[in-house]
Amino acid sequence: MSRVPPLNALRAFEAAARLGSFTRAGKELGVTSAAVGQQIRGLEARLGAPLFYRSVEGLTLTAQAGQALPDIRRGFDHLVQGYQRLMPTAGQGRIAISIAPTFAMKWLIPRLHRFYESHPTIEVKFDTAMRFADVGRGEVDLAIRFGSGRYHGLSSDRLLGEWVLPLCAPLLCTGKHGLRRPKDLDRFVLLHLQDETADRSWLSWPGWAENHGLSGARFQEGPRFNQSAMALQAAVEGQGVALCGITYAIDDVHSGRLCAPFGTDSAIQTQYGYDIVVAPARAEHPVILAFRKWLECEVKLSQKRIAEYMVV
Repeated sequence: MSRVPPLNALRAFEAAARLGSFTRAGKELGVTSAAVGQQIRGLEARLGAPLFYRSVEGLTLTAQAGQALPDIRRGFDHLVQGYQRLMPTAGQGRIAISIAPTFAMKWLIPRLHRFYESHPTIEVKFDTAMRFADVGRGEVDLAIRFGSGRYHGLSSDRLLGEWVLPLCAPLLCTGKHGLRRPKDLDRFVLLHLQDETADRSWLSWPGWAENHGLSGARFQEGPRFNQSAMALQAAVEGQGVALCGITYAIDDVHSGRLCAPFGTDSAIQTQYGYDIVVAPARAEHPVILAFRKWLECEVKLSQKRIAEYMVV
């Protein structure tokens, strides 16, 4: 038997095992289900052993096939990585990034010029649609997600944690009737985020009020925004007080456009954070590595600034 395995047959086997169907495997591979079945039967004949149990319910892997499948998947991942190493080096190329609009506008884009300065030939394309582009299927090369850090089938690393606290324009804190204590919020417009995240630790105004011994229908009232950037800009313009994440607000705070009227003791740390997410097979691509290395340097600078402000 040749030491080089039949790669097309193994591709058909891996796809059928993952998708549970010759038909779905054929659609993914761009061939007919009959062609997938022929490849599988040829592989079984070559090995002298079955790979699947067929039934009306679908395909079930044999015990031996189930044990071999992880190694075969890793083998294809290594083939992809080796192929990518034949591509142009990190000095050239392009990268497509899926990222939430607020984090892109308020954190990444203001820093991006430093990436272009060190990598002038790499083109960056942003996907800021509210729906998540599929990293695993190659819609984008990399994603920055706000979440738990668990992304099935993908590789993720935590970039930044997040704290939520009330922020407003400094002008709202001045004068005899300025905002100084939480109970003063009765006299100010509250800016709400609606459906921003599924993270239950990202407090709404009623939740924040309860945490500070306050209550009432007052904390349900006010304009509602479906993006943090909109609420943040309204706060900068002096239109009210917003509950915001310090990570994407730190530049506005540092510049004096926003302030924490009750200090950083009013901040609540969320359970979630910002993660960089890639497909394992793409993690070692030179262009992706170049962007990640730059991103890690920027994160360290941002972490230092946030730590100095939050005293954490």
